[in-house]
Amino acid sequence: MTRFRLANNGTEAVQYYTVTAWRRLAEVAAEHLAKGRLVYIGGRLKRRTWTGQDGLARYQLEIVADEIQFLSPKPATMGAAA
Repeated sequence: MTRFRLANNGTEAVQYYTVTAWRRLAEVAAEHLAKGRLVYIGGRLKRRTWTGQDGLARYQLEIVADEIQFLSPKPATMGAAA
């Protein structure tokens, strides 16, 4: 099992997600993921709940991964067309 954070900066503000992967998918993620690597994560959402030390209920949505696809970076944009 592995758990890692994923940043999505395709919106106005960066959003972070916790991703959990199991078995062979966890091994592949641990071997090939690195900061800045573009990936597609397919899976389901799972809500984790707990009570904080202050007695308040807390929750977090995480993605339980069923698939990870490694993506190529977008090609660099060319300058003005000649």
